[in-house]
Amino acid sequence: MDRYSAQACKPKEPNGGYNPHRRKVPSYYPISAYEANRSLMLGVLNRPGNVHDGKASPAFIQSILDQCQRSTNRKLIREMRMDGAFFRRDVFELLDRERVEYAMQGSDA
Repeated sequence: MDRYSAQACKPKEPNGGYNPHRRKVPSYYPISAYEANRSLMLGVLNRPGNVHDGKASPAFIQSILDQCQRSTNRKLIREMRMDGAFFRRDVFELLDRERVEYAMQGSDA
């Protein structure tokens, strides 16, 4: 799982939001999920640039887990690697409940 900033296609895009790294340009802050061994994209959620990194991450993770299980008729994802934006209690609880092992960068705060 990863997150990154992307510039909006149109200057006055209604869903574009403020991003401190690109202050004057409406932008998006998508979250994406990849299968590591084959570099397959499993999903992407396009969000306005003015949202917190972790916002919507539990719902996005659950949708990826559900999608993989539906497409294979078995629990496919057994482990995940995520960056620090996913270092949240609700993400830990979801992954523990789904019995997915995880590694992620922690927070010093």
